[in-house]
Amino acid sequence: MTTPELRVVGAIYRVLSEHDSVELQQAAERKDLPPNIRSALRSLAREAKRSEAQYGQKRLSSAAKRRTSKPAKKKASHKAQYRARVIGFFSDQARFPSKREMLEFLDSSGVRVPAGPKASRSSIASKIATRAESDPAFRKKLHSAIYKTSNGQTRGWLDLISGPE
Repeated sequence: MTTPELRVVGAIYRVLSEHDSVELQQAAERKDLPPNIRSALRSLAREAKRSEAQYGQKRLSSAAKRRTSKPAKKKASHKAQYRARVIGFFSDQARFPSKREMLEFLDSSGVRVPAGPKASRSSIASKIATRAESDPAFRKKLHSAIYKTSNGQTRGWLDLISGPE
């Protein structure tokens, strides 16, 4: 449970971890800040300096952190997004309340996916996604079946993930 007091203390430690004593002191010297805020910033600068001396290293300035930080993670690949969308579509219980209804939909669409009696919904959805990724004819039949039975939003994501064929 997080109380307001703990959030305040956490914010103070976050400021101390993200800014070194020089940055805090420079902020305290701004004339446009109220005297109490400047005093608080000077206190934080002293604390940061004490911490730097105790641990024998200066924290990286925020500008230096931005320069040395790792690049942002790339978005999931198109293939991974496609796979997740197909699995999500077939795992949706509102659309397919049972495994049997999912298989009936596939059979009526001319799309065959082998599924044993103990196969789970998620394993069938995964098989569908795997096959759709590797077999263009299967993918085309699958998209056609989904498109015919779907609303505009589903058609939109189909158009988006289908990409150039």
